[in-house]
Amino acid sequence: MSGTPAITLRNRRDIHVAERDQVPLFRTRGPRQRAPCWTIENDMEMLDTALRGFHCGPIYITQDVDSNIDDVFDGAHRCEAIFNFIDNKYAITKGKKDTIQWDTSPLREYIGKYFRDIPAIVQKQLKEYKFYINVIDADTASDAAALEMLWIRLSKAGTKLNNFESKIQTHSILQKEILGPSSIEWFKTPLFPAEKSKRGQAEVLLQKLLALSENDVLPGYSSMEDLVDKWCEDVLGKTTDSINANTIAKKDSLLKRLTTMRNLLRELQDRNVFHDNGVSIIDKSKSIPLLITIGRIGNWFPTVTSFRRVADEISPKIHEILKMNPNDLCKYLKVNSRNATFQKKLVEEIDSKLKPYSEKAKERRCFTPAEKAKKLEEQGGACTLCTKPILEHQRNAGDHIVEYSKGGTTTYENLQIVHKLCHEQLKNSVAAS
Repeated sequence: MSGTPAITLRNRRDIHVAERDQVPLFRTRGPRQRAPCWTIENDMEMLDTALRGFHCGPIYITQDVDSNIDDVFDGAHRCEAIFNFIDNKYAITKGKKDTIQWDTSPLREYIGKYFRDIPAIVQKQLKEYKFYINVIDADTASDAAALEMLWIRLSKAGTKLNNFESKIQTHSILQKEILGPSSIEWFKTPLFPAEKSKRGQAEVLLQKLLALSENDVLPGYSSMEDLVDKWCEDVLGKTTDSINANTIAKKDSLLKRLTTMRNLLRELQDRNVFHDNGVSIIDKSKSIPLLITIGRIGNWFPTVTSFRRVADEISPKIHEILKMNPNDLCKYLKVNSRNATFQKKLVEEIDSKLKPYSEKAKERRCFTPAEKAKKLEEQGGACTLCTKPILEHQRNAGDHIVEYSKGGTTTYENLQIVHKLCHEQLKNSVAAS
């Protein structure tokens, strides 16, 4: 490890300086870093450490040789505390907690002052404070499991990582290009009532939905987090290169699935699945049942249209499950507590209600040319909507008498031939009603 002055690293954050000096760009908040979470007290601790001449822990970096970038893996807050003070972004502030022994701190004489206001000799001391750089080897950087393990261990000294943050280093594309953008549509919904996501709360739920909706038969798992980990490995891969490549390749399909599940939630809301006599039946105790319900509906009904065909039959069954209180639901599933066994039993119960209808929803949508020709002849060549003849130069359409979206079957008995324009007018009138 080699010591590098703070001012040198700060200046390398400027792409023009890095190119001029022919050194890698030094990036503290790359795509795989979590958002800053240090308080002013934390910043004061770092400044105090520097001015007392204490060494802080090493700064771990990963190196992107192709892009000529050094990305901070751990230690971004420490660097930024000094960089931001040098840039006059905050003043020396005595926080609510005395975490640095202000009576003896070198900072005590400069409370309220910015970097520009303190003596040149103190400025020089901060600029020349040495950070010790530890480069993570390429093998570790490419091994998702090893990188995640290192990230968790190094982060134990700071704010404890949650499940979302522990994956930042290995699944940044998934989080920032799929889960993050999709999460906005889920705010203020029965699944996520909050107005914004803090530290990946909404994104974690969406990743669980993806894991729950991936297969007809879920793999064995010990918890919902374990199910997500298995999904990540099975669908995205185990190395950082495979995770990035597979995430990019599956991006559109994953975004589409999350959008579909959001629309499925709307379908359930329209049918009052989450209310009983106008009163909501959803509270915090129903979070897991609701999550599993939406995830499994997303698996068995990959399109909203397929769900609509059977929604009126399924909705009451889902309502009955969700309105049970936790104790009654445990008794119904014959389990003692809301653990992994509870989750698996609930998946099985919901699947038993959804699977039979999924086959019905897959029934063919379109009539064959032979069926349409025969039916048109049977109708005497006239449109059943306007009763006028369908002339040879006019386009026609095979229409479901009982709408397909309402469970109507694609059978000869449910077929009528109409003008193409009449059919479009009918669809528009139905959509407007």
